[in-house]
Amino acid sequence: MTPCKGLTLITAAAVIMLTHGISGMEGLAVFYLVILLVAPLFWFGCHWMMGKLVKPSLTFSESMLIAGSPIALGLSLVLLAHQLQSIAWSTLRFLGITE
Repeated sequence: MTPCKGLTLITAAAVIMLTHGISGMEGLAVFYLVILLVAPLFWFGCHWMMGKLVKPSLTFSESMLIAGSPIALGLSLVLLAHQLQSIAWSTLRFLGITE
């Protein structure tokens, strides 16, 4: 397993464990708080620590670049899908597939 996959699993497990014991609207609030604030700090912090442990050690900016790359890729794919959605619906309407 690559270190990035391992950190992804550890981050996901931390989010799930922190929010598992709380139910209802409070659980949803805690989930959003953890996913938006705690998980990114944990994600970038783990990449920074791993960057210090490898030989030769990575600088802070190199570690942050490695940590931010999958997040930037995911966000760019979401934005691309959002931009292409109107074109896809127009094409489907033109072809008579949807109303």
